[in-house]
Amino acid sequence: MKYLTLTAIIPIILFSSCTKEAIDDITGNSNCPAKGNIEITTNSPVIVGWPLTLSSLEYMEYLYKWEGPNGFLINYNFHSSEADDQGKLVTTFADSGMYRLQLRDSDGCIVYEGTTRVEIIDAPTAPCNVANNTSTSSVVGVGGSTYTSVNGNGSGDYYTIDASGGGEVLTVRFLGDATPTPGVYKSSGGWFPFESRQVGIFVHTGIVDFVMHPDFDVYVTNVGGKTQVSFCTCSFSNPISSTPINISAKLTER
Repeated sequence: MKYLTLTAIIPIILFSSCTKEAIDDITGNSNCPAKGNIEITTNSPVIVGWPLTLSSLEYMEYLYKWEGPNGFLINYNFHSSEADDQGKLVTTFADSGMYRLQLRDSDGCIVYEGTTRVEIIDAPTAPCNVANNTSTSSVVGVGGSTYTSVNGNGSGDYYTIDASGGGEVLTVRFLGDATPTPGVYKSSGGWFPFESRQVGIFVHTGIVDFVMHPDFDVYVTNVGGKTQVSFCTCSFSNPISSTPINISAKLTER
C-alpha cells in the first residue's frame, strides 16, 4: 500500500486521438462498450487521524482514475502496479463521502466503474464507567488503585504513560515517541507494542509485573488536550498464583 498526499502533483494522462469517433463514453457514443461494475473495498468506518485504504481488482491494461471528496483525485497510467490500491495516510472528517473509480482503455472508454461510501468517525469511548485516574480489579493487591501521578513521556521508540499510586505503577506504552493518535488499540501481550495499533500494558507492584494478555481493546481519546487511556475488564498474567486477574482503568495525563 502506497499513500499519496493531496499536495503531490499527479500527472494526468492525456489520450491521443484514436481511430474511433468517440474517445470517452461520457459523450454517450455507442462506439464504447457498456460499462461494467467494479467493486471497491475499504476499511471504512475509519477513526479520524487513522489511514484510509481503498482497493479494487488489478487490471494492468487500463488507466485508473480515482475521485473522492476533499480534493481526492489520482490518475494512474497503464501497467502501474500501484493503481488498484490507494488511500490516505492521515484522515480528517472532510474525507467522509463517496469515492469513485473509473477504468479506461486506450481509446478513452470507461470500461469499469464503481463507487463506495467512506465514513470518518470520532474515536469511541470505553464501554465501562471507571472513575478518572483509578482502576478496579478482581483481586486485592493488583489494580484497584487511585493514581496520584499520571505522566506521559515520549523518548526513544516509545511513548509511555506511567500512573503511580496505591503502591503500584500502571504503565501504558505506545510505539513511537509522539503522543498517540486517538483510537482503539489492541494489547500486545507484552511490556512493549510491536505495531502502531498495539499497546503494551502492565502493572508493577515492586515485586513482579502483571502483564495484560493480548488482543484486548484499549481506548485512547483526547480530553482537554490531554491523552486519556481506558480499558475494561482486561485479563492480566498472574506469575505468583493461578487466580485470574481482571482490571479496568481510566487514566488521564495530568
